[in-house]
Amino acid sequence: MEKGPLSPHLRVREYPVSMFQIYDELSAGIGVDGDGNLVRLPGSRIFAGDLHNILEQALKAGKSGERDGESFEVDGKLANRLVNEQIQASFESCAILAWDVLNATVKGIDLKKKDTAPKEPAGRSPSDAAK
Repeated sequence: MEKGPLSPHLRVREYPVSMFQIYDELSAGIGVDGDGNLVRLPGSRIFAGDLHNILEQALKAGKSGERDGESFEVDGKLANRLVNEQIQASFESCAILAWDVLNATVKGIDLKKKDTAPKEPAGRSPSDAAK
């Protein structure tokens, strides 16, 4: 891959940077294509270091992973190696994944709650139970 002056791999940033600033930059750099898929927009301001930090912390926080049906523990060294490999393989997919992680962090996720209300015995309606 040719790396020019605008290559995301060559951009340098001084840290610390607010996760909200990174989230805003990623949000501005990611759009939706005609099929409804998230895609990186041309000319977007995305730093490899930001992606690496976000994805490595997410992997370390999860403490485990699964590949080909096999579960494994994730420590800092493995997380660093996995993120480095993935950024080299597909910078764009890492940008989208990092945005997903930050979006869930900033806006939260909607977990479906299990129905914890006690079930009424068969043949009785809730109004019967109140009597």
